[in-house]
Amino acid sequence: MKTKTRTMVETMAATLFAAVLGFIVSLYVNTPQSFTVFARIPNTQTPPVSPTISPAKPRTVSQTSSDGKKKIIMAEIQNADTTKTYYISVADSADIHASTVFTKTLDATKTMTLPYNAWSPDNQYFFLQEQTTTGIVTRVFVLHNTGKPFASGETHLDAVEAFTNRNTGYTFSQATGWASETLIIINTTTSENKKGPSFWFEVPSTAIIQLSTEF
Repeated sequence: MKTKTRTMVETMAATLFAAVLGFIVSLYVNTPQSFTVFARIPNTQTPPVSPTISPAKPRTVSQTSSDGKKKIIMAEIQNADTTKTYYISVADSADIHASTVFTKTLDATKTMTLPYNAWSPDNQYFFLQEQTTTGIVTRVFVLHNTGKPFASGETHLDAVEAFTNRNTGYTFSQATGWASETLIIINTTTSENKKGPSFWFEVPSTAIIQLSTEF
C-alpha cells in the first residue's frame, strides 16, 4: 500500500514539474525578444585636405635703355611675413641672357622703384630708389650693368648715404636722372621744406658736387 501511494506522489510531482517547465518555455517563446546588433559603420567622412598654397606671382616692371640695347627687370615678391623681396635682373632688349645682379628684402613700410631714366647714357650703370610708402626716398642704389663690385669692393653705391655724409645743410629729395655717363642729378630741400639747390653724385668716386643751376 505504501509503495503504491509513493508511486502516485512521484507521478503527480513529475507531471507538475513538466507543466511548470512547459509554461516557462511557452512564456519565453511567445515574449518578443530584443537584440543589440553591433554593426561596423563605414567611415564616409572625407579626411581634411591640407590647403595648397600657391607661390605668389611676382609683380614685374622694366626699363629699357635709351638705345634699346639693355633692359632692367625688377620682380617684386610678396612674402608671407609681409616683407617684399626684389630681384633685379639685366638682359638685352629681347630678354635674352638675363642675369640677376641685385636682391633686396624690405619691410612693409618701404618699397623699391625703378625710375624711367635709370640707365646711364652708355648703359654701364643704372640706379634704383628705395622709399617709404609715403614717398620719402631713403636710399639710391647705383650698380654696374653686370652686377660686378666697384673698386671699393661694394656691390652698389648709395647716393643718399654719400650725400648725407657730405653735410651740405640740405636734405636729399630725389635722384632725377643722369647728366652724363657718370653723373646723377640730385635734388634737395631746405630746412624749411623748400626746394634747395641741385647736386651731382659722381660714379664711382661718390663725390657730391653742388650746382649753380636747379634741375
